[in-house]
Amino acid sequence: MSLFKSLYFSLFVIFGLICNLAVARENVLENKKNQEVMQKYYNKASNGDYHAMYSIGVVYNLGLLGVKQDYQQAMFWYVWAEMGGNTFAMVSIGELYQKGLAIRQDYQQAIQWYLRAADMGNSIAMANIAYLYQKGLGVKQDSQQAMQWYLKAANKGNPFAMHDIGVVYAKGLGVKQDNQKAMEWYLKAVDKGVPRSMYNIGYLYANGLGVKQDYQQAMQWWLKAANKNIPNAMVAIGVLYQEGLGVEKDPIQAEQWFKKAKEVEEKLKK
Repeated sequence: MSLFKSLYFSLFVIFGLICNLAVARENVLENKKNQEVMQKYYNKASNGDYHAMYSIGVVYNLGLLGVKQDYQQAMFWYVWAEMGGNTFAMVSIGELYQKGLAIRQDYQQAIQWYLRAADMGNSIAMANIAYLYQKGLGVKQDSQQAMQWYLKAANKGNPFAMHDIGVVYAKGLGVKQDNQKAMEWYLKAVDKGVPRSMYNIGYLYANGLGVKQDYQQAMQWWLKAANKNIPNAMVAIGVLYQEGLGVEKDPIQAEQWFKKAKEVEEKLKK
């Protein structure tokens, strides 16, 4: 960074800090630990630490550390962070555009930010691009393009892209429908801890799709998913008890699982 650019950068960051520190001090709870963490982030950011800038953006985006959720503040810090090549900041800016948070919803802007991050190897950006192609948001709907981007993300180790590839094969979206391949990809995602894949594997076993129908196997996978707070898995377990599929019929157990699913759904809405 040249002397002029460094000076300009420092002045601009200091100006931003003067404007934003006042907001931060009002929002941060009277909690010494939170204040200390935020102050460390601000100190590092004022010295040109792009990761710290990104972290401040995350704090405002999610309303962490007692700070009031503020998408505009999040955008402010993400923009600074991406100037330093932080690909997660680029993805976050894209997501703000995609969801219309703090700014007018703009899928085309979102995909441009994702493309920048993807060019630098960010697998989350690749998976997000795939989703936009799959849904035709900001781009012409193209399931084959979606699959190519999902594969790029999966090859980078993105577990959610692995799950989505499983869904693509299960539903035959731009590819030949293939439940066995769907199972293969769900298992890869499960190895990386994706709960939704656990539920989907249970669904394949329960319905004999790509595998021999096996309600006991379905139960085992749905229990794993239920332990990860997947409401659909809880409902599915309830149905097995209600109908006596793979287990002894038990209306009381069924009702308990239905009740638990409803409670988890209510918590997730908050």
